[in-house]
Amino acid sequence: MPCVIKPVNGGSSIGVSIVTRQEDLSKAILEAKKYDENIVVEELIKGVEVTCGVLGDVALPVVEIVPKNDFFDYEAKYTDGMSQEICPARISEEMTKKVQNLALKVFKIIGGRGYTRVDMIIKDGLIYVLEINTLPGMTPNSLLPKEAKAMGLSYSQLLDRIIELALE
Repeated sequence: MPCVIKPVNGGSSIGVSIVTRQEDLSKAILEAKKYDENIVVEELIKGVEVTCGVLGDVALPVVEIVPKNDFFDYEAKYTDGMSQEICPARISEEMTKKVQNLALKVFKIIGGRGYTRVDMIIKDGLIYVLEINTLPGMTPNSLLPKEAKAMGLSYSQLLDRIIELALE
């Protein structure tokens, strides 16, 4: 404790709970199982939350996520003013390169194709991979399009590139 309980599949932090007391564990497990029979129970790691998209064989600029809630939950993701998404992230150039290299490595390990986004926490100089989003949100305000914009790709250029990668 504390720990994070989440469904293996799904997204938008639906069914995710942070548990700080043993007596709340069963309730959190039942909540996660509403969305997937398979769940993950992991240690809660407090640190700098970042995400890094991959487009083909290129790591995108890193985004730092600063939620106003306890974590980047559904409300923080989709309610204006409930989080800051800072791109590029306020981390050193060296740490940025490490995050980008790790995102590329994770993408290759799972046999990824096209595009993805890898969510991580940085704590005490170590990078912890939280999850890989194999179909990340693609609205103009989603994180991957924000990263692409930071490297000079418009939303339509990003979509064109994703289509090109799918056709390869």
